[in-house]
Amino acid sequence: MNLENKKLKRLFVKATKIGVGSFIAIFIAHSLGLKNETSAGIITLLSIMTTRWETLRISIYRVFSFAITVLL
Repeated sequence: MNLENKKLKRLFVKATKIGVGSFIAIFIAHSLGLKNETSAGIITLLSIMTTRWETLRISIYRVFSFAITVLL
């Protein structure tokens, strides 16, 4: 497989992760009856990074930021 095909494959995989992740987030938010369900999809879209570690790190950061905001 040449370099261009590998780049296209990585791009396709990332686009698929973003699409599926956003769909699941919107579906869960809709199931819970939240008003701004599309915001869940947008947050998911912004949270999916290149590696699993980056995605996990940004997710943990966002959870802690939310907790601090709620406590204030």
